Amino acid sequence: MPLPAPLPHAPAPASAGTLAVSVVVFHPDRAWLETTLESLAAAIEFARQAGMLQRARVFLVDNSATGNASPWSALLEAKFSAHAGWLETHTLAGQGNLLTKMSTLDRQI
Repeated sequence: MPLPAPLPHAPAPASAGTLAVSVVVFHPDRAWLETTLESLAAAIEFARQAGMLQRARVFLVDNSATGNASPWSALLEAKFSAHAGWLETHTLAGQGNLLTKMSTLDRQI
């Protein structure tokens, strides 16, 4: 799915909001996940360019991963790399203790 053509970039006004989105997966289909992330990136970029969004964070919660690594981290970073100055991406891998991991991450950001 192609992304919409970029609009002229304007900085978000100070009154613009922030957004945090969690995409939770368990053994996802790669094509489905790519389409979902592309659509999310387009929507976030649209909100930013419309002046509604100042900062955003996208969390990919991979409940199928074992250990602390997810095979989808690189895909998440690739889909949002163009927005690096104002958008952060994080991958949380493995089931259990995700609330603890997210709360620790919140304190670091």
